[in-house]
Amino acid sequence: MRTLFVGVVFSLSVFVNAWADQPQESKRQDPQLDGVWLLKSIEKSGEKVEGDGLPERMRGTTRTIAGAEMVLSRGGGTRQLNLSIVVDTSRKPKHLDITAERNGKSRVLKCVYEIKDGMLRIAENATERPDSFKTDTSTRTMVTTYTRKSKPAHQQTREAEPSDQPTSR
Repeated sequence: MRTLFVGVVFSLSVFVNAWADQPQESKRQDPQLDGVWLLKSIEKSGEKVEGDGLPERMRGTTRTIAGAEMVLSRGGGTRQLNLSIVVDTSRKPKHLDITAERNGKSRVLKCVYEIKDGMLRIAENATERPDSFKTDTSTRTMVTTYTRKSKPAHQQTREAEPSDQPTSR
C-alpha cells in the first residue's frame, strides 16, 4: 500500500511540474502593451548599444502588439514574424511568454517585462525566464528597450474625437 501511495504522489508531482512549465492562457491581458513599439536599445553582458550602435539588421525593429498577438518586424518591415503572447501581470516582474511556430513546431521564449515612462523593457534568456532586468557576463539575459511609436487604434480614435466642451474664440 505504501508503495502505491509513493507512486501516486510521485506521478502527481511529475504531472504538476510538467503542467507548470507549459505557458498558461492568462485572463490578465495588459492593454498597456498594445500598440507599436520601436527598438531603442539592446543590453547584453552589461553592455548597452543604441542608435547608430545597433547592428544594421536590428535598426528600425518594431513589435506590434494587439491582445494576444505580436508581430516582430525587422529591416523596416521587410522581415516579419507573427507570434502569440501570454501575459501574467500578477507576477513581479510581469511575465511574458512569446510563442513562435515554425514547420509545425512551437518554441516558447519566457520573458519578463515592464512599462515605465513610455518605455517597454523586455528581458529574455534562451534557457530560463529571467527574474530581473540585470545583465552581466554571468547570465545569458538580454534586455531590449522600446519606445512607443503609436498607440492602439481604439485609443487613437478616442483621442481624436472632438470634445463635448465648447471652445471659446
